[in-house]
Amino acid sequence: GARGIRRVLYSTEPMAASCTNGNMEGWDEFWHYTLHNANLCWRDPGARRRHRYVPPGALDQELMKDAAPLGEGNAIARVNQRKAVFLGIIPRNSTPKMPGQARRRCYNTLSRELGARLTHRENVYSLPAMRQLLRTHRVFVNLHKDCGEADRPAEAVRFSALLSAGRRIISERANPADEKQFSGLVTFVELSQMGKAVASALAEDALE
Repeated sequence: GARGIRRVLYSTEPMAASCTNGNMEGWDEFWHYTLHNANLCWRDPGARRRHRYVPPGALDQELMKDAAPLGEGNAIARVNQRKAVFLGIIPRNSTPKMPGQARRRCYNTLSRELGARLTHRENVYSLPAMRQLLRTHRVFVNLHKDCGEADRPAEAVRFSALLSAGRRIISERANPADEKQFSGLVTFVELSQMGKAVASALAEDALE
């Protein structure tokens, strides 16, 4: 800017097949939470210097200090720690092209396979609510908004919070470059294998 201030937009929405940042006027740089999005924008040599890959990092341990799992002596813990959680919005109506409708289909399919071993939460809007969820669940499921589409960006912002608390994540496959960033941290599987992978993670967690 005129006074030496650089204006940065941190884009945290998934992109499809092109670099879409809306109105690019008024911003000096665009920061991207996934390599998938950054690579789309880096295709334009003239715009490359304005786009950076800035992944969300580990959260301060102070933020997660009350997120330690409840002991097995706690009745709530005994029940909930046998369940995997999908954390995110699933549309409730059946409008075919509504954003997230594909996620609804994927979740319903997974729910039929896992039954009571899978639950859904979307009303976690504060740090205390997040800490409470982390205290009672240890295995998390990740589904893209447009579930089932190939080469989608990984949900790095969500991963940051869950991994910082030491939680296990089973995710549908993502962009190969993004998967490489989370190698050894997140388990990426085909949708057809997700039920088996989640059941295995819950069984292993019960033995720890």
